[in-house]
Amino acid sequence: MPAISSDTLFHFTNKDNLLGILENEFYPRFSLEQYHVDETKPPFRIGIAMICFCDIPLSMTYAHMTTYGNYGIGMSKEWAKKNRLNPVLYLHKCSQTTKLFDKALNSIHEDVNGVRKQGVEIHSLTELRDMLFKLFTYTKSFD
Repeated sequence: MPAISSDTLFHFTNKDNLLGILENEFYPRFSLEQYHVDETKPPFRIGIAMICFCDIPLSMTYAHMTTYGNYGIGMSKEWAKKNRLNPVLYLHKCSQTTKLFDKALNSIHEDVNGVRKQGVEIHSLTELRDMLFKLFTYTKSFD
């Protein structure tokens, strides 16, 4: 069976953005993301500044190119580690990971002590919110 990941992280984009990356390096762009974290609630949308990298094999990049742009840049995973980057984490709406996100989001509405009882080491709800938004910058909806 062929590998489903590679030793390269790819970033796909359009021609204008590619030229900007080559001139100015990578920089985040806002992406309107939709998350469905609870079957009983409607999905929510949020604009997140992100740069997406995927680790699919080169032979499987066509589908990404049709969605994210006809141009791609590949960097080694060693480069990604050096720059503290990782590929996108795709979340399915019914997954355990998504349910953990939902619990954490709901925790924002509780007091700090209530959040600490759930095993989350935080000093304030603002810190929790900031941690969640940073984590969201590495996720995209599975569907």
